[in-house]
Amino acid sequence: GERMTADTPTSPAAAPAAASEEDAVLVNLPRGEAVQVVDNDGLLVEDKLQEILTASDVQDKRVVLVSVAGAFRKGKSFFLDFCLRYLMTDGATQAQDNSWLGSGEEALTGFSWRGGKERETTGIWMWSRPFFRAMPDGEEVAVLLMDTQGTFDNETSMKGNCTVFALSTLLSSVQVYNVMQAVQEDDLQHLHLFTEYSLQVYEGGHTKDVPPFQNLVFLVRDWSHVDSHPWGADGGAAYLAGVLAQKEEQHAELKQVRQHVHGCFEKIECHLMPHPGFQATEDPAFDGRTSMLRPAFLPALQGAVESILATDRLVVKKINGEELTATSLLCYFKSYTALYAAGDLPEPKTVVNATAEANNAAAKAVAFKQYTRMMERQCSTKRMLSDEQFSHAHQAAVQAAMDAFNSTKRMGSAELKTKFQENLVGEINDSHKFFMQVRLLCDRNPLPLRSPMPRQLWCAAQRQGRGAACVPVPCLRRTTGSRT
Repeated sequence: GERMTADTPTSPAAAPAAASEEDAVLVNLPRGEAVQVVDNDGLLVEDKLQEILTASDVQDKRVVLVSVAGAFRKGKSFFLDFCLRYLMTDGATQAQDNSWLGSGEEALTGFSWRGGKERETTGIWMWSRPFFRAMPDGEEVAVLLMDTQGTFDNETSMKGNCTVFALSTLLSSVQVYNVMQAVQEDDLQHLHLFTEYSLQVYEGGHTKDVPPFQNLVFLVRDWSHVDSHPWGADGGAAYLAGVLAQKEEQHAELKQVRQHVHGCFEKIECHLMPHPGFQATEDPAFDGRTSMLRPAFLPALQGAVESILATDRLVVKKINGEELTATSLLCYFKSYTALYAAGDLPEPKTVVNATAEANNAAAKAVAFKQYTRMMERQCSTKRMLSDEQFSHAHQAAVQAAMDAFNSTKRMGSAELKTKFQENLVGEINDSHKFFMQVRLLCDRNPLPLRSPMPRQLWCAAQRQGRGAACVPVPCLRRTTGSRT
């Protein structure tokens, strides 16, 4: 029969409803929905992604990005919705009694999924609201879930397949590679193909002998060889060790593939999953409720989800050794999607340049934000600044911005770094003119920020000339200290 596979997110509204109110109870979803952030043509849906990553409570937080990729109609979205349920119910506090899985009669909602042979997910989708979790060091991170279009359907070109998988690999901190029944040689060959030029992104920029990507998790569905390797992580680790082993008698090409995979990722894991049961794969009324799943499936499902999303297992996204904030991640999304949309698959050197551009753009955004924050504080105080005080405040903010820009580890040539530094100076100069206008208003009105005029001026300044910055300029505080 057809696999119980979830290959595509659209929105909760598009998710299958329960057969009846008596038969199933929908999970009460908190705010949020699945939104498309990269369309079918590989183009960035920038406004949607920006809403997620530049929200005031998200933009400065470090990010954990879990993405699921693999062949179409093999259950990617279905698995991701259980990840979503774990995060929504704060599963970390309910792991011992399995209660985060639900009562058994709750329909599975979130990213769109359905059984059958037609593809469901197209492009790349992300849950619109991150989940906040405290890391062992006490700092709160934003956890993001991303669903990707399945590879090798009958509608997508090789370029499209490569683009989606490459973006998922480049941007995620944990890449879940969903495969069926076993890790076949063609699965490794496809992984080699999709990561080959992605690996070149870091040449000249990453530390020698340190893998450029972070965690890879093989999620093997419908595993039946429990006599040799039991379901779960332990059986998966033993199985994968044999699959990726390099043997003396192996053909050189097979050795090369295994060397490549080991060299790409910092950590590689494997989870073996049982078949979910024929009621799940063949019953048209199946809506994801766990009571319709094979009992042996649930412990393996729970273990796989918790091994990725338990607080002590979260992996913060890094590029070139630097942990990314949501703001920086947005810059990389823009850079990579623009690169792949430009034409044919890029040469490695082109991807290197794209990474360097995104790296410098992220550094510039942080530096510019440093300047605007310092000037905002100066212009939102009750006291009037003299010309000399205003000049000193501007010079101090410029120095702080330049220090922030120069202290960030950046890739690329000296010419590229100079280009972004000059862009930063230009944006600071434009912003300085605006703060001078605000100060002139302050001279005419002792309490200018209580009238609508300065707010309108501020918003107009935000709309003009700020397109190069990855972070919207924050609004001025009122004289009471609150945000406008």
